Amino acid sequence: MQNAGLKGKVIEGKSIRLRPMDRADVQSITRWHNDREIMALFALTRAGPEEYWSEWLNKKLQSPNAIYFGIVKKGDDRLIGHIHLEEINWSHRLCRDLGIIIGEKEEWSKGFGTEAMELLMRYAFEELGMHRLELMTFDFNIRGMRVWEKCGFRQEGVMRKARLANGEWRDLIFYALLEEEHRGRK
Repeated sequence: MQNAGLKGKVIEGKSIRLRPMDRADVQSITRWHNDREIMALFALTRAGPEEYWSEWLNKKLQSPNAIYFGIVKKGDDRLIGHIHLEEINWSHRLCRDLGIIIGEKEEWSKGFGTEAMELLMRYAFEELGMHRLELMTFDFNIRGMRVWEKCGFRQEGVMRKARLANGEWRDLIFYALLEEEHRGRK
């Protein structure tokens, strides 16, 4: 449905590009999602073999309410992460789950996450016509919170001790950005 028009869609940035994910990305996804440090940041509870992540990616790519992009570094065209809009409610122009992973840890803290977020936000609001983008994160994901706040997201709430992460009950922080707030940032 909505995802069908995305085949071949590429969004160019200054130092990265967003391109549709495909099955060739499974090896990188498997490596990232099985990395202990990345798993801890996102409280991923399941490491798995390539077959598991291949099935996971296939389901995401088939969903009419999810859009996944690979984050590719310009220059060497290397996949360094992925970013998504999920749980899209097209009637209400709402995305309930925006998420990003920079899986190549040597690329952390270089601005790629912020640039990817800015590109995806522009796409979501200006091309898809979204009214509201939402996300949630753990209270210990300081790097992520800095990116979202830098991109204009506002904290809307806290679910206290909502998820078990690394053996501890942790808070989930909710953020959202409205279309008019995005327009006001330009």
